Amino acid sequence: MGHATINVWVSGEAKAKAEGLAREKGLTLGEIVSLALERLDEGEVDATAHLVSSSTNAARLREAFTDWKAGRNLQERELLPDDD
Repeated sequence: MGHATINVWVSGEAKAKAEGLAREKGLTLGEIVSLALERLDEGEVDATAHLVSSSTNAARLREAFTDWKAGRNLQERELLPDDD
């Protein structure tokens, strides 16, 4: 299996939780991330790949993330109920 480098943005709290889980399970942080990625739904991976498939999309995603962190340009919406 080949290796790839990916960049992700996570909160300090999320990183600390992942590091704690890695220590608890005797795994590396990379192994924890690999396990999490293996559990992603194929549709989620496809959507993420599409979002970063071009420099324009990637820049827009970074801008949206920066806005979210700063509390700018947020819209509140009512969620639809689950089908089940």
